[in-house]
Amino acid sequence: MGRLHGYPLGILANARGILFSEESQKATQFIELANRYDTPLLFLHNTTGYMVGKVYEEGGMIKHGSMMINAVSNSTVPHISLLIGASYGAGHYGMCGRAYDPRFLFAWPSAKSAVMGGAQLAGCCPSWPAPPPRPAASRLMKRPTARCVPPSKARSKPSRYRWCCPGCSTTTG
Repeated sequence: MGRLHGYPLGILANARGILFSEESQKATQFIELANRYDTPLLFLHNTTGYMVGKVYEEGGMIKHGSMMINAVSNSTVPHISLLIGASYGAGHYGMCGRAYDPRFLFAWPSAKSAVMGGAQLAGCCPSWPAPPPRPAASRLMKRPTARCVPPSKARSKPSRYRWCCPGCSTTTG
């Protein structure tokens, strides 16, 4: 708890980057306490998400993380979110991210917000080589087709495309 211009304010910040079970339980209790006393909440985001792994999940990480997200979603006091570092995945929701429509959502210029961090994405998604281009399709795209319609004979409703086909100079509207 702190004060901002003399008004009480609850401040939630995580120090380790990853949200563990103990932190989630403590945050849940703090959010519920702030709601009981109508105290606005300030969330300082610097999280890469909730901890995963067999040991942590057996220890109740999923249950405690979902309790934290549930506490944020049921909270009725004003929320202010400040992204000071990373804010990824379910941790973004637990720390009152964009989906919960906080009163104010500020971000440091170096802050990052995404579903998943780049390192995590590279570690879980295989990279496939791009398929080779099909020669027949690339040959057709280089020359205009005979199906192009001049603007005078085009439909009265304007098209959202400027050109009727690649390489053609006939505009559709």
